[in-house]
Amino acid sequence: MIKQAGAPRQLETAAPSDGRRFRLASRDAKATEQDSSRGGPVLVTALAGAMVLAISVFPGHALAGECAGGHDTGHSNSLACGNDTSIPIGQAQTSAAFATAVGPHAYVGELEGSAVGYNAEAGAQGTALGAYSKAGLDIGFLSSGGTAIGMGAEAGVAADGQNEATALGHNSTANALNATALGAGATANFLASTAIGQGASTTRDNQVAIGTGGNTYTLAGVNSQASKDAQGATTYLMTTDGDGNLAASTFDVATLEGLPAQVAQNSTDITNLSTTVNSHTTQITANTAELVDHETRITNNTTQIAANTTELADHETRITSNTNTLTTHTTQIADLDTRVTTNATNIAALDGRVGALESGFQDIGKQIGESRTEARGGTALALATAGLRYDDRPEKLSIAGGFGHFKGQSGLALGLGYNTSEDFRLNAAVSATTSRGDVGVSVGASWTLN
Repeated sequence: MIKQAGAPRQLETAAPSDGRRFRLASRDAKATEQDSSRGGPVLVTALAGAMVLAISVFPGHALAGECAGGHDTGHSNSLACGNDTSIPIGQAQTSAAFATAVGPHAYVGELEGSAVGYNAEAGAQGTALGAYSKAGLDIGFLSSGGTAIGMGAEAGVAADGQNEATALGHNSTANALNATALGAGATANFLASTAIGQGASTTRDNQVAIGTGGNTYTLAGVNSQASKDAQGATTYLMTTDGDGNLAASTFDVATLEGLPAQVAQNSTDITNLSTTVNSHTTQITANTAELVDHETRITNNTTQIAANTTELADHETRITSNTNTLTTHTTQIADLDTRVTTNATNIAALDGRVGALESGFQDIGKQIGESRTEARGGTALALATAGLRYDDRPEKLSIAGGFGHFKGQSGLALGLGYNTSEDFRLNAAVSATTSRGDVGVSVGASWTLN
């Protein structure tokens, strides 16, 4: 069910059994209401100025949450209605004081910034209004006082110090100190330059360019002293009439600059309303739980009284039965005494056998350990002897040494080799372990047959 509601500041909830409903509206706001009795989410949108509120409620769970003010935002005195709060407003995030972030992934990174819209980002005293808009904040760069209004609008994000830049329009860009870009795709990337019109672009400092795309007209006297002297108390945006002549629009800059204050006020109203909603929801939940608990206790007491009556009658029967059982147990206990005496004698004999087995196992374990150590030492001796290398030249007497190690045991070998001719060789070696002192001897000879 989708329903339009125009009444200011109204809130309506219903118990989960009726199909969860939630309606929220603020002054001069529109509200939409959607029934989620079939398990779908409830979406509530309140538009006040440029503020958007989205609340999801799932069946079977009471509505609970709040916009984070002074906590979960990264700084005190700031407002973030986002993913880290109980009533998420766009998964927004702030990390500075007096900041306002509204919209999915909206982010404010510096003091007094305002970011409204999907992925909107704002720096110090900056205002970003619209999806993907950026005002004075980008990776590696930081400027202050920027204003970016419109989807993809950018103001002061290309370098440090591009302060007080203004971009108004879809994909408009103003990346220079005091630069202004007005119109879809308008670009003003030079100091104090102004580009007005769809696709208009400036090419130098202090320039005013008016037009569309390649048909841009540059005003020579807009920045002149005479033009400054003729300015009144109210500054308007320049445009052209149907004949292409310059004219002042009815939308003044003061109204545009007042948007951040309106956004901040709307954020405060949302925070106060969220606190009230949370308080009422908590109280309703507590009262409901208490009523259910009382009903359960009454039912339990009635059941327990009936059970106790039956149990008393059963106890009388059991007492009579237990008297007979005690007589039987007395006879059985006397029989058990005789069995215990017999078992004590058998256990004493078994203890002697177990002690003998344990002593035997200890001797076997010791023998196994010694055999394993001796085997590892022999392996180390063999490895050391295998490492000996002699001079193969005829009539050469050579001496060789070797070292072997295997699983914690080490061995040393010393050998002597002599070649009587190219076809006959003799060698002998002595090896010993380093830990046990075991000694091995080897003698070898080799003949060359062809």
